[in-house]
Amino acid sequence: MNSTTRGEAPPPDNPTVRATKALMALHAAVWVMFGIGAASPTSPTLTPSATSWTAVFLMFANAAVLAYLAIAVRSERPRVFVLAVAVIVANLVLTLADQVGPSDVFVLFLNVLTLGLLFAARASLAARNA
Repeated sequence: MNSTTRGEAPPPDNPTVRATKALMALHAAVWVMFGIGAASPTSPTLTPSATSWTAVFLMFANAAVLAYLAIAVRSERPRVFVLAVAVIVANLVLTLADQVGPSDVFVLFLNVLTLGLLFAARASLAARNA
């Protein structure tokens, strides 16, 4: 039984977990900004089509999943870690599949850094419990 199920405060985050949470929150914010920019009436990339609106929806969905994972990454549940790695790897692959521009390089950097921090946070949580 962990401390949160007994009504006690959860243990404080370590610096690696805090950095991972912050980076995932930043990642979510970037996708919200991309979604807003793509949905803007002045956006040169948005044409009124189902495909364009699907892409905008997926940007916001990606942001929502990343925001949830930024909150849940502190948990020690393996499913959260696996989902976080899967989402970041999917983002990484999809970023490379796009025409690479400055924003793609920034997102690629965020993906690689987040993936590295996820594994470091997982190791840190495992060491704390050992």
